[in-house]
Amino acid sequence: MDKISCIILNYNDSDTTMSLVEEIREFRVLDSIVVVDNHSTDASWERMQALRDIPRVHLLRTQSNGGYGAGNQEGIDFACESLEADYCIIANPDIHVTEGCIIRLKEALDATEKGAVASARVKSPRGRSCFPTGRCFLSGKICWTQGLLQDVCLNHF
Repeated sequence: MDKISCIILNYNDSDTTMSLVEEIREFRVLDSIVVVDNHSTDASWERMQALRDIPRVHLLRTQSNGGYGAGNQEGIDFACESLEADYCIIANPDIHVTEGCIIRLKEALDATEKGAVASARVKSPRGRSCFPTGRCFLSGKICWTQGLLQDVCLNHF
């Protein structure tokens, strides 16, 4: 059975981060939730200690704030190396996602040879599509340190 880990990067926004954890903590499709505090300068780290009591939730803190990519990479490395995750979801704290959406994204990746990255349709809080052309699937290699997406293939489905 494939293991799916959700990575949530926090920086000075513990309330939003903790709300997302509460929203997704019962998703059966997730094997783990990795919350990475990107060296917050407020009391986020201290407040998020309450997450340690939630099964399947892992709390990490970076030694310095290396930016969005570096913070997410900390979570990905932990999920893949320590938790043996097969799939990682990068989730900003302010998103709302359904369990069905995660299942469909995994199915899209599994059905696409060499699929590496998938994204759901983004909607505004009022339900309007932010990208009205439809759903898209993006595959390629990500180079976090250079901020590049290489070998890009865009398929609409």
